[in-house]
Amino acid sequence: MSKLEFSLQGMIPPPTEGRGYAQSPCGVFLDNELHLFFSNRTEQNKSYICYYKLDNNFNITHKDENFYRPDRVGFFDTDGAIPSQILEDNQKWSLLYSGWNSLTGTPAYLNASGYLSLEYTNNFFKLAEVPRGPFLTRDKVNPSSAVTPFIIKDDKAHLTAFYISTERWEEINGRYEPEYYVKAATGSDLEHLECDYTKIIIPRYKGEVFSRPVHFSIDDSEYLSFCSRGMTDFRDGANSYKIGFAVRNNLDWVRTDDQIEVDHTAFSHQTSYPYPITIGPDLFLLINGNGFGQSGIGILKVTLEPS
Repeated sequence: MSKLEFSLQGMIPPPTEGRGYAQSPCGVFLDNELHLFFSNRTEQNKSYICYYKLDNNFNITHKDENFYRPDRVGFFDTDGAIPSQILEDNQKWSLLYSGWNSLTGTPAYLNASGYLSLEYTNNFFKLAEVPRGPFLTRDKVNPSSAVTPFIIKDDKAHLTAFYISTERWEEINGRYEPEYYVKAATGSDLEHLECDYTKIIIPRYKGEVFSRPVHFSIDDSEYLSFCSRGMTDFRDGANSYKIGFAVRNNLDWVRTDDQIEVDHTAFSHQTSYPYPITIGPDLFLLINGNGFGQSGIGILKVTLEPS
């Protein structure tokens, strides 16, 4: 199998407001523009969603740095919203996202997945409706969280949602850290997904945990991309997030040795939170680097190594 190759096409700087994050980017190319969503944080560490538009040369042409700021007390997204996927179904648009709230008196937090209903008019996305509750949340399969969903639909309109499940928290050096794994849920629509206990990406070492699974196809092969890290020294340290890949083999996902190596200071310690974008015949990945998005967003063109 040919190896994946990556070339940096552009960098989107983080916002100057708040704490300056451009975390977990996702987007879609429509009407000759890239519509980009990502998460920033307030000085109080509350996450909120920003919306940019970019032209063909990846220049920013529009900024809305307050697209969605959660302000509902007691809901699943009280303390923040982080975008996961922009989804179109029967000409209806949704922005899937991870909502979180802190647990007062404990070092842990709870995550669940919801979606914002969007309107696309006059070449802009606008917020149409905010969900009352999550469509993917804690249950017996996901005792602590179920987040970063990425949905694919087969030719029979059956949905598969790849997502991250937190199974437990471990105290390490006086701080509790979550164990994240990639799982899948299936169903006829977002409101009727059934989660499975199976970890579909197998860790390569003890303490390897995962985030942001996404799906794409290239040269008739199906891939999952994700980022993984260790549970110690991962905040721009030796065990920081690195983006990885797995290729479908019948019903299984087999990890490959493909690696993203970018000659840019933004990615000197970390590559994380991949998201695939198709522009014409070309495939791109949006990625974060150092600081979980504080170094901005990289736009990588994805090709196959010549055979």
